[in-house]
Parts: sequence; C-alpha cells; structure tokens
Amino acid sequence: MNKFEKLQFLYLVEASGIGAAAFHTCSGLVEIINQRVIPQILHSDGGYLQYTYTFEGINKIGCTLFVPAGSEIAYRTADGWKDFVNIKRIIED
Repeated sequence: MNKFEKLQFLYLVEASGIGAAAFHTCSGLVEIINQRVIPQILHSDGGYLQYTYTFEGINKIGCTLFVPAGSEIAYRTADGWKDFVNIKRIIED
C-alpha cells in the first residue's frame, strides 16, 4: 500500500490543468471538491489529452465530485470528469 491510497478527500482550486498521473494511485478517495467553474484540462506527460490515466484506480461510482453550482453540466460532459457518476453542486452556507 502506498501513502496516497489512504487519501480520502481532495480539495482543488484554480489550477487550469492537471497532470497525467496526478491522482492515479489515490484509490481511497471518496470525495473531491473542485472549486473551478470550468473543468480543468487533464494532460498527459506530452501535453496531449489523455484523461483516462489521471483518475485511474479511483472508484468513480463511489467517489463524489462536488463542483460549483451551475457547472454540473460542464463536468458531466468534460473528458475525464464525466466518468464520475456522482457529480453534485457545492452547497454554500
């Protein structure tokens, strides 16, 4: 077991892109909160889209992706992000 398998929660902010293998060993993730209204581009090592490897190993059925209100459709249609079954809006207090 590697140390990233224990990671359960991930909070993303304003990065415009995410590297190819950024979260591929984070199999313990149950919740991702992404504050970016426009989904990040998921890159491969060469800069080309290769979104499948970025989230490889994450249970995309069991992990909930929270996104800003009004951006749910953008994430449901964005390469890589659309693989998450549970995409919900962030509830602001």
